Amino acid sequence: MIVKPEFKDSAIETFHDMEVEIVEGSRVLGSVFCSDQACRTYLERVAHDHTTLLRKLIDHSKISPQYVYEFLTDSSQHKLIFLSRTTPNIDNVLQQTEDIIANELLPNLVKHPS
Repeated sequence: MIVKPEFKDSAIETFHDMEVEIVEGSRVLGSVFCSDQACRTYLERVAHDHTTLLRKLIDHSKISPQYVYEFLTDSSQHKLIFLSRTTPNIDNVLQQTEDIIANELLPNLVKHPS
């Protein structure tokens, strides 16, 4: 749960018996507005999620390259464009994503026998 800093103690007290992670910041339209540390944590999670997704796509591209390409261009790309426009300091995440796509995913898609 993302809460404003002034409500963090109250949220911890209210949800102490539940498995809820409480962090400082706020999300607006799918992006994050928060302290530098909370933003770094968010970006680390985004990087991990995208890396995990791309690794799964690389594995799946060996079986169905057309579906992987469609997903990449119709879904994943739009999410990354949105994040790049709304999230500060996302350059590192985008560079990691670009490196995996250029060096691993696309070569896998191109080498696939039709």
